[in-house]
Amino acid sequence: MTRERLTTLSERLMEIPNELAELQNKLLDITTESQELTNELQEIETRLRVTINNTLDETGKKKYSNADSRETAFVELKRGDLELTDLQNKITRTQNEAQARRIDFECIANEQKNIRTLLYFFAGSKETER
Repeated sequence: MTRERLTTLSERLMEIPNELAELQNKLLDITTESQELTNELQEIETRLRVTINNTLDETGKKKYSNADSRETAFVELKRGDLELTDLQNKITRTQNEAQARRIDFECIANEQKNIRTLLYFFAGSKETER
């Protein structure tokens, strides 16, 4: 390995910590966004469940008197709620983006380990002494 290539690898090794920190910050932002969306989703689902629990029939009795009927009504309401569907899609996108950033982080961290190994190996080589 040439001295120039070793220098290039050394320079790259020095750049990697900043890249990793930047990726960690992006991942934190994405995770926060995902959690906020999840909280919003849970609030909407809670409102739907309260509505179902408080729904009365013509005689003034609870329309959904057992857990199965309430769950069926909840699933039907969820299916027809565009805001809920939009939130679920946004959550999926943010979770996918977070996973992509984790993969990017791991690739760069692996690159860092590989460069360290190469530099360590060639540090003892006679070729680097020239």
